[in-house]
Amino acid sequence: MSVASSDLSSLGSFNLDDCNVTMIGDVKAKVDRDFTMFSAAPTGLSKGVAQSEFSRGGQSSHAPTSPTSRAGGRVQVLPTPFDKPKQPGDFKWEIMEFPKDQTQDLALYVFNDDISGRNESSAGAGNARIRIFNKCGYKGQGYKQPMSVGISCSVDGKGFESLDEMVQSGGKRITAKEEIDSCIKDIKDLLATKQYTKLKYSSLSQESTKIAIGKGKPSTDVLNYVSNALQKM
Repeated sequence: MSVASSDLSSLGSFNLDDCNVTMIGDVKAKVDRDFTMFSAAPTGLSKGVAQSEFSRGGQSSHAPTSPTSRAGGRVQVLPTPFDKPKQPGDFKWEIMEFPKDQTQDLALYVFNDDISGRNESSAGAGNARIRIFNKCGYKGQGYKQPMSVGISCSVDGKGFESLDEMVQSGGKRITAKEEIDSCIKDIKDLLATKQYTKLKYSSLSQESTKIAIGKGKPSTDVLNYVSNALQKM
């Protein structure tokens, strides 16, 4: 994938060449193997919604907050439960509230990904609907920088059974932990651009810091490892 150097200036070491490009004329059906956190899928954004705190990169007064949110640090980590469409916690709706030309004071949204979709830009199921805003898809959506980033917790729709499970990723056999660590590095590379002041991921509840995953749920040690890694950002 050829990308002008000016397009990469704000992304540090983030590698756009990993993205798999699909030609428009390709009619091959893609079976989405992503696990689902929730099935509700809003079909659009109400244009009647007034510009909110999300539009300025801040947190809506109605957004759920967590006692672990680090307001004093450079990046706030905000575990956020999904409640209903077009409300805080609906990450696609939140992203679409940001002006597309905004480049600072942004939120970076983490979604539950599958190894098979890591370098794709197609919408997945559940909160993987926001894959279209990741490093491979954000330009096609009209944004200046990635608004979402995936963290692999499953392979072919099946949650990792342990951190030591061997999986195929990028043509190599690695452990599930190594795959997760690679995703964590992707997140850190984006945060290093200093364009983001908030990191948001789906949590089980307003009081919980554990990442929420529905279908294809991985083992407890994997869930804890991912949740702790996100909290340490």
